[in-house]
Amino acid sequence: MQTHEDLNRMKLLEILQHATSCVEEINALDQLRKILRPEDDLSGEDDFEHQWLSIAADSLGDEGPFNPFPAHTPDSWFSSQSNLDRFTCYLFERRYSWPEGSKGHLVPLLYTVSTESDAVLKSRLNNLLDEFLRWYLCQDVCQPLLKSLTVAVTHACDMPVVRNQTMIHIMEWLQLHASHHSFHEHLTDVQTLILRGVCDVWSLVRNTSVTRLGRIASNLTLLELESLFSELAKICLNHDSMWQCVEGAVMAISLLLKRCQWIGVLPTSTMEEYMPSPGSKSQYYLKRE
Repeated sequence: MQTHEDLNRMKLLEILQHATSCVEEINALDQLRKILRPEDDLSGEDDFEHQWLSIAADSLGDEGPFNPFPAHTPDSWFSSQSNLDRFTCYLFERRYSWPEGSKGHLVPLLYTVSTESDAVLKSRLNNLLDEFLRWYLCQDVCQPLLKSLTVAVTHACDMPVVRNQTMIHIMEWLQLHASHHSFHEHLTDVQTLILRGVCDVWSLVRNTSVTRLGRIASNLTLLELESLFSELAKICLNHDSMWQCVEGAVMAISLLLKRCQWIGVLPTSTMEEYMPSPGSKSQYYLKRE
């Protein structure tokens, strides 16, 4: 049975997905923001100062981005996977679809900023969306979010800008949490999501994913690297693979190999090289730099 809170969340989702004006969306996001952080009663100049401090905190040190809603996580706050997926798709499409024109699934809003008022509304909307995207970046790797981000990538199949920005967010999120236990616990799903970006049909998305793969790979164990390498090799060897997939896989393999070095065990004599005994065969090991 749905609670009053569940119904309220669904109502906000409906407003966000079917809003016909920026003001309507801004009001809905503001309401959602207040629910997630009820103690925040800032307004006017104080509100702008709080936002500035939040953004500044994101760029300081290596502790990761500032979490605007630390009391909640997206996967626990939304009542179902489908609602989480809807909100995730909304966030990325609305934030990054401005250059896409009318190709998106949402109602087009202010694609042409013609007045100062339009510019103010667009800036306010983007700032709110960025706050929720930072909330996503701060989350531990978990299956609901991995599924939801996968849906968001698929959702943007005909929106290259949105798709690319979604993969940038995904790869940066994985970079931030690659040293955490949750990342390795869900490695199979993580690997699948990475491969989606590496093998994307758009070269921009492939380059985005491969470029950011290095920092993630540096946190993988040798066995995990071997698993990723094997999946990439399968793509290259599959005669049914599209050329874009093969190109992306080759770039990723090249990146992984550059981060490693092959070390051989030389035979103890020239004779062993031609007639090696079972226990003295040359072996090669993959060693991370």
